[in-house]
Amino acid sequence: MVQDFHVVCEGGVEFFVPSVEGDVDSSMDVFYNPVMESNRDISIAFIEAVSGVGDRYLDCHGATGVRGLRMADRVGELDVMVNDWSRDAAGLIERNRDYNSLDVEVCSVDANVLMSKRRFDIIDIDPFGSPVPFLDSAVRSLTPGGVLCMTATDTAPLSGAHKKPGIRRYSAIPLNTPYHKELGARILVGKTALISAQYDIAINSIFTYYKDHYFRSYLSTDKGAKKANKTMEKIGFLHHCFNCGSREMVLGLDSPGELSEKCSCGHPMSFCGPLYLGELMDSKVLSQVLENLNKDVYGTKKNSMKLVETCISEAGFPPTYYDIHNLCKMESIRAPKTQEVLVGLRERGFIATKTHFNLLGIKTDADVSNIKEVLNELA
Repeated sequence: MVQDFHVVCEGGVEFFVPSVEGDVDSSMDVFYNPVMESNRDISIAFIEAVSGVGDRYLDCHGATGVRGLRMADRVGELDVMVNDWSRDAAGLIERNRDYNSLDVEVCSVDANVLMSKRRFDIIDIDPFGSPVPFLDSAVRSLTPGGVLCMTATDTAPLSGAHKKPGIRRYSAIPLNTPYHKELGARILVGKTALISAQYDIAINSIFTYYKDHYFRSYLSTDKGAKKANKTMEKIGFLHHCFNCGSREMVLGLDSPGELSEKCSCGHPMSFCGPLYLGELMDSKVLSQVLENLNKDVYGTKKNSMKLVETCISEAGFPPTYYDIHNLCKMESIRAPKTQEVLVGLRERGFIATKTHFNLLGIKTDADVSNIKEVLNELA
């Protein structure tokens, strides 16, 4: 175990972290990643917003314990358990717990074993890489109506850059399109929905987003075969044309044959899925998250609030976004300002907004031909 430590303050909680040089990696038994502070800030504000779902909270991959300790300090009604398979990590978590005089249970076992033995109302999965190895145990461990929070840092397999690992890990064909970040998020939620449905558990995405190098998803759960069937109706497939940028979607695991093999431009369509095509954002809950972020002192307050605000604006829009620069490259024209494109689409009666997935992206109910018309007029 690393012997040198220094004290860090995050969210009003002081804690010891290992003193290491360079970036964190999976070979470290104990590490603290300051880049993920926004992830933790938002998670505190989110759990405050949904705290009525129950009080038994599990942080599966504690590391230094910062997330769970901050949760116990800020959301006082929670019964917090922080786990880490590493005994060195568990020892540091206990040290940080005692340093802050917090009532937190610390455990050091395999997370799947722990979730197979205990029931929780809120489970947070934040491994180094994919959350898939823990999803089966997590959905079975959650009480009815519980909330699953998870982080996935294996963005390349989810987004189609590493196709074979994506297929193997997520039982879906990813696709490296100009809007691959949203496809990756929807494949992650879709995989969770498929695992949950095996146990007649329905999931609903309250907040799923992409930031920096990771996907983050907050899912509510409900018990019942009919409810699980409703979730399955939101699983579907997508075809994308790399020639013109057109895409089409179809709902239902039994309906991929309904997709066109060729685009209207004559180019073959590329396949993606299965993936979740339901709503990713619950604007009502996110409005409360935004309020919670605003009323407290968070280290990433400004950036985190901006992210949540953009996600609220995306609620209710059709799946997938359009990359303005990608479409302009197809048309061999200069790229106009994003706001100009949004105004142009709205003037034609379409709904349009920015997306957090891509600073150069827009969400709209216009099809690709309508967007290109606006781009050419603005060029």
